[in-house]
Amino acid sequence: MEYVDGTDAGRLVRERYPHGMPEQDVAEIVTAVADALDFGHDRRLLHRDVKPENILVTAPDGHRRRVLLTDFGIARRIDDVSNLTDVNVAIGTISYVAPEQLLGKPLDGRADQYALAATTFYLLTGAPPFQDSNRAVVVSNHLNTPPPRISERRPELAHLDAVLARALAKDPNQRYPTCTAFALALTQHGPHRDAALAAGPAEDLRSGGRPATQRLERLVVQGLHAP
Repeated sequence: MEYVDGTDAGRLVRERYPHGMPEQDVAEIVTAVADALDFGHDRRLLHRDVKPENILVTAPDGHRRRVLLTDFGIARRIDDVSNLTDVNVAIGTISYVAPEQLLGKPLDGRADQYALAATTFYLLTGAPPFQDSNRAVVVSNHLNTPPPRISERRPELAHLDAVLARALAKDPNQRYPTCTAFALALTQHGPHRDAALAAGPAEDLRSGGRPATQRLERLVVQGLHAP
C-alpha cells in the first residue's frame, strides 16, 4: 500500500481551519473526490461512507497536492441488495449519510453525492450540516429538516446556498445527476467562475482528458471484496 505524506481532510480542518477552509481549496478537493466517485459509479460501485476522514490530502511538493479517496470497506455494487441492511446503515458515518441510505432504500451515486455535499459543508464551515450528541436527532434532521444555508455560518458564501441545497435535497431526484455536476456547479458559482466555465461541461471536468489510470489514482481502495 502506498504511503501518503499528508493528512485526512477532517484533521486538516480541525487543526488548521476550525471555521472552514478557503473556498478555492475546498473546490479543488471536492472536484477530485467527485471525479473519483463518478469513476466508481460508472462501474456501478458505491462508496457509501464519504466523509472528511476518508479524504486524504497530500502535503504540497511544488506541484498541486494530490487528493485521494480512501476506505471502500463498506462499498458495494449498486445492485447489491446487502446495502439495505441495518448493519450497513449503522456503519456509515451518521453526520454524512443520505436519507435514502438511512431508510434502507435502493441506492445509487446520488447517495454518495449527498455525503459529498455534507462533507463540503463541513470543509467550508468546520461542522457538518446537522450536529447533535443524540444520533436520533441527527437522523431525524437528515430525514425531515431542510439543510442550513451555508451563508448562515459564512455570509460571504451566500452564492453557494442554492448549490448545496440541491445536492443535499432529501429526494435524490432533486439532486445533481452526478457528483461531478455538483462539483462543477460549486466552482461555477464561486469567485473563480470564469476559470470553471472555461473547463467546459460536467463531462469534460469529469474526465479532464485523463486516462482511466490517472483518474483511478484518486481512489485508494481498502477492504473492498469482490461481489
